[in-house]
Amino acid sequence: MKFIYILSLLLFSLCTLAQSTIGLIIEPSFNIPKFKKSSQSDSIKGISNADLTLSFGLEIKKKLDRYNAISFIPGFLQTNLLTVKENLQFLDIIHPSLPEIKDLTQSANKIARVRYRFQYIGTQILYNRQLQLRKTPPKLKIEIGGGMSLHYLIDHSVKIKTEGFALNNKFVHVIDNETGIDPNPILIQTLLNANLLYEVTPNYTLNAGFKIGLPITKTNNESFAFRIYNNGLRIGITKLI
Repeated sequence: MKFIYILSLLLFSLCTLAQSTIGLIIEPSFNIPKFKKSSQSDSIKGISNADLTLSFGLEIKKKLDRYNAISFIPGFLQTNLLTVKENLQFLDIIHPSLPEIKDLTQSANKIARVRYRFQYIGTQILYNRQLQLRKTPPKLKIEIGGGMSLHYLIDHSVKIKTEGFALNNKFVHVIDNETGIDPNPILIQTLLNANLLYEVTPNYTLNAGFKIGLPITKTNNESFAFRIYNNGLRIGITKLI
């Protein structure tokens, strides 16, 4: 955790030494799990699904020259592992922290969506280069790049939503303790990105693009280890400082 604070201060200081921009970045992303091969992971893999999360950060970008820049993005990141259990029956157990199903009705398909949530704070460090393209409007620029991210786990929970039946007279349950997963406290990713920049005014720029997050570290520490690939859009606005 101290490393993140020290790195944040160092990069912020560097960004103040030259022409820089600061802005807000929002990242709606699809979370796609990839499991290590094992007998336990095969059963989970069969019921896992992609899920959508929203992350955000404060982008500080320093121009190195006309075409190259370094971005530093401290912020919040969330990844999810979503499992969907269908055709549940009387006395089935969805999660060890919840009671078994006591509903005897057969008319509805009983479904449980079990969402394991991992919330982090940390930093992204990106190197970007503007493409030199002909016949593009002067206010429109395209950049591509890549980098690394380091995030520290601040919260982990399970949100369970049931359809067609209730447990303890509730359709939504949130479990903060004994979630059934031992999370890795550190998340390290390799990042790839491409952005479209549009200069609204000399001081403000809109940007939109996509980001691919390739995890280096595992999300959890069990034998059914998995990684969550966090890929999606990047939308933001920046101001010249």
